[in-house]
Amino acid sequence: MYSTPIQAAVQLFSPENLAGYAATAVVAVLGFLVTWFLLKTILYKPLRKIMDTRMEHVQDVTADCESKSAELDQMRTALEEQEQKLAGVYEEKFRQRLVETQSERDRILAVARAEADALVAKAEKTARKIQEDQQRLIEGKAQTVSLELLGLLLQNQSAAHAQEDSVKQLLGQILAAKE
Repeated sequence: MYSTPIQAAVQLFSPENLAGYAATAVVAVLGFLVTWFLLKTILYKPLRKIMDTRMEHVQDVTADCESKSAELDQMRTALEEQEQKLAGVYEEKFRQRLVETQSERDRILAVARAEADALVAKAEKTARKIQEDQQRLIEGKAQTVSLELLGLLLQNQSAAHAQEDSVKQLLGQILAAKE
């Protein structure tokens, strides 16, 4: 068909060919614009709307989560502060209870010591009284036994004197009878 490449290039850019190319280009551009318009209105616009709705929903949920997270952080901070306050209060109450318990313990021990000392003093007094009573009883018995012994001695002595007198009389009679 074409003998040289130059002739083919000249033939390619001839006005008849260029007009055919221009018409093809216009139809291609029009087809592109119609396709673009149809895709934009039928496909991209609803998809974009769905994507925007989803994006808004995600942003709303994210904002809600962030606000709740901030609220939780505030609550956590408030709880930690309250926990520290309560720990301080409980610690102070524990110290007070410990001091009260120790003072009550000391008071009870003092009362117990006083009662024990009183009981010991009473027991010592009772022991002394019992000892004194026993001493008096022993002394009384000793006096009674002494008196009984003295009485017996006196009886024995008077019996011995009587026997001595009898022996003397008898000896006197024996001597008088011998004379």
